[in-house]
Amino acid sequence: MASKAKSSSPLLTHIKTSSPTDENSPEDAEKKDIQGFLLVVGLYFLFFTMHNYLQELISKQEGFHNNLIVGFAEVLGVTSFSFVERLSKKEPRKSPLRIYILLTICLMASSGLSNQALNYLNFPTKVIFRSCKLIPTMFMAVVINGRAFPPAEYLTGLAVCAGLILFTLADVTSLDSFDPRGIVLVSLSTIADSILPNLQEKAYSLGSSRLEITFYSNIYTLCWM
Repeated sequence: MASKAKSSSPLLTHIKTSSPTDENSPEDAEKKDIQGFLLVVGLYFLFFTMHNYLQELISKQEGFHNNLIVGFAEVLGVTSFSFVERLSKKEPRKSPLRIYILLTICLMASSGLSNQALNYLNFPTKVIFRSCKLIPTMFMAVVINGRAFPPAEYLTGLAVCAGLILFTLADVTSLDSFDPRGIVLVSLSTIADSILPNLQEKAYSLGSSRLEITFYSNIYTLCWM
């Protein structure tokens, strides 16, 4: 009997020593999480770059001045896909409709004014303005949700705004087609865009899901357009 126990096959020994948990070690799980994160970030920047490139390409077409149609196409696409997803999940609405009406107004102003600004500004200036919404977003967070920020974050926001001013001044001196109306439009668009995440945060606090907020805010915007 002892000789039989000692003469076990190498295949049986390998099966005993390699358990399924070895394949799903914490290191492997962490590695997969990092790979998934990098994939999502890479795809986000890929589609974001494609979106901006196509938007500028359309706006620069000869004789094309109705940039609102670009915003309409974006809202239509988001509404359609969120509607299909909502049908599959059958989620009840949690937030009152007045929040989505306010979201709709801000979403329309953000998208419409931003696209109209392309008639007076070059695309990099528009992107810089839209990206530098930190200060108005922080201000709206204090007003709408009662949040407080440390002084360091306010200093960071001011530094971003200072860079925005320098960029704009360089744009004035380098472009013959610079028009202050574009600055007004893109500034109003940025303010509307800064209200959006704070209203969304308010809806989240009431129990609304991402899908509910996406669908209702875009369906009202589509109807108003």
